[in-house]
Amino acid sequence: GNSVLKGYDWSRANAASGGVGMLWSVFPGRDKKTKQRVSLFVLQKKDIPRTIRTDQFWEQVVKKDASIMTRLRHPHVLDVKRAPNDERGVLVVVTEPVVCSLANLLGDLRGISGYGLPKDG
Repeated sequence: GNSVLKGYDWSRANAASGGVGMLWSVFPGRDKKTKQRVSLFVLQKKDIPRTIRTDQFWEQVVKKDASIMTRLRHPHVLDVKRAPNDERGVLVVVTEPVVCSLANLLGDLRGISGYGLPKDG
């Protein structure tokens, strides 16, 4: 995993998804030291479809996504609390609490825990 995650208490059921291909999972969390509520944007390399899972895709698309998120320094867009951290194929960005992505709001629920899963019996 990624050492950044150790600094947060966080739900293992993601509340939102977003980014290219809805590959980012967004988890609600709380900073263990400050008790401040946050959102953890997490993307695991293993979750990227094999057909596009290349080092080039990771560097030029995924990391660029995270970099753009960090550069959006506007009070009404998104406040990034901790810059992107890429460790062992897990990329994490910590932001202010978010409820969902714009895509989720518009009905695209791919990548959210519990959606698109077969129901039991």
